[in-house]
Amino acid sequence: ASCGCQFPTINGRPVLDIYSLDMDCLHTWDLISSGTTKGIFQLESHLGRSWAKKVRPKNIEDLAALIALIRPGCLKAMSGDPPKSMTQRYCDRKFGEEDLEYFHPSLEPILGNTYGVLVYQEQAMQMAQVLAGFDLQEADVLRKAIGKKKADVMTTVEKQFLKGCKKTGIVNESEAQEIFGWIRKSQRYSFNKSHAVSYAKNAYWSAYCKSHFP
Repeated sequence: ASCGCQFPTINGRPVLDIYSLDMDCLHTWDLISSGTTKGIFQLESHLGRSWAKKVRPKNIEDLAALIALIRPGCLKAMSGDPPKSMTQRYCDRKFGEEDLEYFHPSLEPILGNTYGVLVYQEQAMQMAQVLAGFDLQEADVLRKAIGKKKADVMTTVEKQFLKGCKKTGIVNESEAQEIFGWIRKSQRYSFNKSHAVSYAKNAYWSAYCKSHFP
């Protein structure tokens, strides 16, 4: 292949080992970034094709984020003036069309890989641990409230979160309320990163096959 990818052959036919693919194939990433993703796992809808062209992923981390960003949680969570979705904010920050901000310095280690945007359930769990002093079990209750859209549980967790933030003193009350507002909005359907990365791998593998063996 002109991209440098090579395949062993049997009787002159290439043999593809899906688990040993080059994950840095430029042809494959160019195909995904062009939005030519009909037939590509998770990205073959109009929504997937459109946002693939906007996000232009070039590695698995980017691709996992893209797959999570086209879920309702990020698409419908609006903020700012003028308001824009978390998905659009991610794109604008990635390509320098909006200043990269973390709202509070304590969030940079948690949201650094997603340009200050809350994308994954695990990030919400980390926020609760760092800002409100949640232990792992308490953070997991938050994850379940997000994943299963349990409004009553979310209300209980919010009280614990605000109380915990007051105790740690890392953020003030209004900042804590703002941050939990992001978490509450993500309840509409945020993705967990383990699923997003698994989906991203499958998307890349199918794009690789389309790129090399259309």
